[in-house]
Order: sequence, then structure tokens, then C-alpha cells
Amino acid sequence: MHSMTAYGRGESSGLSRHFQIDIKSVNHRYLDIGVHMPGQLAGLENPIRREIKQHAGRGKVDVYVSWQAEESTGGSLRYDEKLAGQYLEALRRIAATYDLSDQVNAYQLSRYPYVMTTEEPPIDYEEYWPYVEEALKKALEAFIEARAQEGAFLKQDLLAKLEELSLHVAEIKDRYPVVIKEYEEKLRGKLGTLIEEGTVDEGRIAAEIILTADKLCTDEELVRLESHIKHMRETLDAAGEVGKKLDFLAQEMNRESNTILSKTNDTLTADHAIALKTIIEKIREQIQNIE
Repeated sequence: MHSMTAYGRGESSGLSRHFQIDIKSVNHRYLDIGVHMPGQLAGLENPIRREIKQHAGRGKVDVYVSWQAEESTGGSLRYDEKLAGQYLEALRRIAATYDLSDQVNAYQLSRYPYVMTTEEPPIDYEEYWPYVEEALKKALEAFIEARAQEGAFLKQDLLAKLEELSLHVAEIKDRYPVVIKEYEEKLRGKLGTLIEEGTVDEGRIAAEIILTADKLCTDEELVRLESHIKHMRETLDAAGEVGKKLDFLAQEMNRESNTILSKTNDTLTADHAIALKTIIEKIREQIQNIE
């Protein structure tokens, strides 16, 4: 089981360049890959995407590719004299219109967009790919390990929460006969005089108790809830992408806990049902990070 939240970095050097790749991911309903890289390497985006898809099934994955020259790469500096003249003319007009100083030095003018640009020589993607691939594989290795580690933490946390659910289910089961007994005693207390006078017979009281017991009975909901807990434990041990199945099970568990809460008129049972809902909500939040 893997988390969708992870980070990994890889580096390599070659062709007078130092390459660095960072991979970050967060939870997402589907697999959404974003590749951010220098324009000169744009031709390598598809191979990078293919590598990511082999190791991630869901999540918002961002890949950041950077490189740094370790020595001169033969690039050239380009000065756009015509554009610089247009900037200068515009500045002088602004100064004249608003009675401002038009003092501008060469450095300031060079900072305007596209006045001074660097041009890199064209590159051979196939020549650069082995070094980018090396950095990518190192980043993926760290990324996958981080996903697995975080997934293991999530699994332990979810198992602990499932154990809590089981305890509350057991408490509700044990409480049910007590609730019915208390109701019977309360009913007999209210109708005590009528029973002694023979106005109300035992048959009617028994029928009322049975009817109430049926209304308050949550056996079916508890059985289904126990089944969902069992299936969730099994799913946590399964390989592959389990997040969607876990989310479905959590929704079903929430449905059963809502029904239990709506049926009860007992304070202690209601407390346990509310605890069920609270824990299930925490489980659903954690599941959103699982692939």
C-alpha cells in the first residue's frame, strides 16, 4: 500500500552539465503529471511522463527538472539594438510628457525584457537523455521509498482506528439487551397500577416490548459494519491501488453508523454511535492519501 504524498530527488552529471530532478506528489482522484523543465529539454517530457506512469497510479505528481553548466557550453549573448532603442525612445517621451528626469544608464536599459538574451546551442535529446534518465531513476527510487514508508504509517494508523471501531461495535452489542431490559422495567413501572387492576394484561406488555425491541434492533447494521471492518483490514494487506476500494468501504461504514444512531434512544448507545462516526470520518480523511 502506498501513500500519494511523497518526495524524491535524484542527480547526475554529464556533458558539462549537472542535472537535478525533484518529484513531489499529493493526493488526487486520478494520475495528474506535471513536468516543469528548461525549454531546451522539452523534447524529453514524454519519456519522463512514461517513466512516472510506470510507478504511480494516482496522485498529483510534479516533476521539476533543472540543470546547471559546470563549464562553458558554447552559448552566446544576443543584444537587440533595435528593441533597446525603442525602450529608450519610450522612456524619453514619458520623461518629456511628465517633466521627469530621463537619466537612464546602459545597465538599466539592459534589464528590460529581451534587450539582452542568451542563446544556447541546439542540443541532441538522445545525447542528454541518459543523464536525465539517471537522475530521474534516482529520484523515482527515493520517491517510491517515501510513498511506501508513508503508506506503512497510514496502514498502522488505520488498523488502530479499525480496532477502535470494533470495540465500539462490541459495546453497542452488549448494551442492547440492557436497553430492552431497562425499557421493560420502565414500562412496567408506569403501568404498575393498571397491571395490578388487570386493566393491562401481560400479553399486551410483551407485545409492546417486542415491538420496541424490533425498532431499536441494530443487529443487521452491526453485522454489516463488522463485515466492512473485516474487508478493510484485508484490503489494507492487498497489493496495488486500494485507495478507491477503501474509500467505498468507509462510505458504507458511515452509512451503517448513521442508521445505528438514528435508531437508538439510549444515551450510552448514542455515545458509541457518535464515536463510530467520528472515527470513520478520520479514516476517510486518511484514505484520501492512499493510492
